[in-house]
Amino acid sequence: MALAAAISAAATSVFRLNSSATPIAMASVVSMLPRRQPRLHLSSSSTSPPLPLLHRRRRSSSKVVVYASLKGWSSVPVSDIRPANAQESIYLITLDLSDAPILLSSYKTPGQYVLTRVPSAEEKRKPAYMSICTPPRSGTLIQLLVRSVPNTTSELLCNLKPGDAVELGPCVGQGFFPPIDNINPPEAAMTVVLLAVEEGISPIRALIKYGFAAKARDTVMLYYGASSDDLMPLRDEVSGWQDTGVTVQEVIGEPVQVLPFFQELSKIIVNPDTTAAILVGPKEMEEEVVGKLTDLKVPHDKILTCQGRYPGSSQ
Repeated sequence: MALAAAISAAATSVFRLNSSATPIAMASVVSMLPRRQPRLHLSSSSTSPPLPLLHRRRRSSSKVVVYASLKGWSSVPVSDIRPANAQESIYLITLDLSDAPILLSSYKTPGQYVLTRVPSAEEKRKPAYMSICTPPRSGTLIQLLVRSVPNTTSELLCNLKPGDAVELGPCVGQGFFPPIDNINPPEAAMTVVLLAVEEGISPIRALIKYGFAAKARDTVMLYYGASSDDLMPLRDEVSGWQDTGVTVQEVIGEPVQVLPFFQELSKIIVNPDTTAAILVGPKEMEEEVVGKLTDLKVPHDKILTCQGRYPGSSQ
């Protein structure tokens, strides 16, 4: 009853204020309302116990982080764009980050990805994560290997021209996981098996160019898969990796078959303890290969996958 009376009195005061009332006067009216103390449900029989206070604080903090990330876009120009495969369904896009040093410094390890959007598009589309295919600390240019998917940001990216603007969020993700430190120095992984399917070659390319020291290892074998020859991006460049100590075995088929890969593993793996694998392909394929590697006693902490691949794979 006391609360109702107070609300009534405050409301009467509000109606009496004329149009010249100041914000301070309005605030004083609001302050007349009594503040209700939060209720604490301590009974164990309550059917809806309150969330723990720490949980509430974490939820509040996450909202601040999301807000900050939405404010953290950098506009950068397209330096070059060209088809990366014969079918022209995948494009290699070069972006100039000369005027975005903070963004550039956030790229720390191969396998990271970046959030992208096209500000000039008439039809706004959901921003998309794209894997970076150039190594960290290699200059002010970064490259993205992008498959054009209709009605997505990736399609907009593939339709850009040199000089057009792209907006990027900060580079995120931890790259490969477990980290690439687990397979370095070369003595820790004298045998390395790489598996990439189509645009999955993007983070592998960043790793190879980063300084993989393939020639310091006994065997580095890349199984490079695609549904057809025309779909395989950067085919000539990848073939040239043979000169760096990487043996390249193309796997062509629809769907890409991993059976030949399995048949070769037992021949390649001499000592499981010094064997590592880096896998960037469809999720189901990765899981199948991980199972086979585990059967062959390859340590789990040396079977690396790319944590940044899937968020942008269909956007």
